[in-house]
Amino acid sequence: MCPPCGPLARPRSDRCAERDLILYEGTFPVPEGTELYPPEALDSVRSSLKAGDREGALTTFYRDIALISPEEIEMLRSLPIWPSRVALAPTIPHEMRAFESYVSNFDPARLGNLRTPTLVLLGGDSPALEKAAAEALDAALSDSRIVVMTHQAHLAHRTAPGK
Repeated sequence: MCPPCGPLARPRSDRCAERDLILYEGTFPVPEGTELYPPEALDSVRSSLKAGDREGALTTFYRDIALISPEEIEMLRSLPIWPSRVALAPTIPHEMRAFESYVSNFDPARLGNLRTPTLVLLGGDSPALEKAAAEALDAALSDSRIVVMTHQAHLAHRTAPGK
């Protein structure tokens, strides 16, 4: 699946110190009252799983919850890991409950003492929720900045790895 907390990556560049953080679209914190996804989307995932359609459940998750474009979903289908993702589709409802709990209890003030220089990456074509979350995270961190990757969305590490 797509981890809701976003990947933390050890820098691969001489321009970053070994103790810098690079965060890519973490989807938290989110402004209070923000709907993370339409409730009926998770119901559709559950219905597909109940019918034994794991691939349909995964596709619904990507399209309606993760807001991944049809083109990006097709790219994901072409990866060797696709069958493993399909096999794990029954975990989606549980993961989403855990994600909702974490996001609803996340307090950005807990990051106030973090002094690690942090680069927050955001796709320019990503959903508004990702932008709001990146801005809230940036505001909570004492030493951070946002870099917008133009013409990229949530899967830039897959769709444009060389950019």
